[in-house]
Amino acid sequence: MVPSFVTGQEVISASGGRLSVEPGVADMMASAVSAAIRSYCGWHVAPIVEETMTLDYDGGGILTLPTLRLEEVISLTVDGQEITQPEWSHTGDIKLGRRPSKWRGVKAHVRHGYDLAQVADLKQVALQAALVGLASPTGVVRESAGQVSIEFARTGVGVAGGLTLLERDMLVLDAYRLPRRA
Repeated sequence: MVPSFVTGQEVISASGGRLSVEPGVADMMASAVSAAIRSYCGWHVAPIVEETMTLDYDGGGILTLPTLRLEEVISLTVDGQEITQPEWSHTGDIKLGRRPSKWRGVKAHVRHGYDLAQVADLKQVALQAALVGLASPTGVVRESAGQVSIEFARTGVGVAGGLTLLERDMLVLDAYRLPRRA
C-alpha cells in the first residue's frame, strides 16, 4: 500500500491547535485526501515505488507508461519477448519500435514516482484539503451563538467541509496529472 502524502498528526499539527479531532479521524482524512489526489492525477505520484504494469501496446513505436517520473526500467517484455536495454525517458516514454499491437501485451517492471521531499507543493495541497475537510465535518457553513458567529471555509456553494479538491488545489496538481487520452 502506498502511504498517504501527509499523516494525521501532520494535519493536526498544521491546524495550530484549532482542530480538535482524534488522530484516527485525521489519519482517515489524510488517506482519503491522498486517494482523491491520486485519482485526480491518474497515478500514485509519490513516493518512489517499484511496480509491475501490464499495458496495451498500439504498435506505434512509443509506449507511454502511466507515470511522469520514471526512475528505472527493471525489466520489459512485449508479447512475451524480453526487451533488453530499452531506450526510455524520465517522463515515462519507452521506444519499442514498430511491433504488432497487442492488448495487455506489455509487462513493464519499473521504479517510478517522486520522492516525497520533491513534492512539497503537493503535500501542502493535501494538508489544506484535509484541514478544510475536517474543519466542518457535518458540512455546516456557519455557526452563531449570540453576537459571535463563525463561518467555515466553503468547498462549494452553501457547503463547508467534506472531502473536496478546490480549484486552487487542482491548479497545483495539474503539474502531476497524466495527460488524458483521446
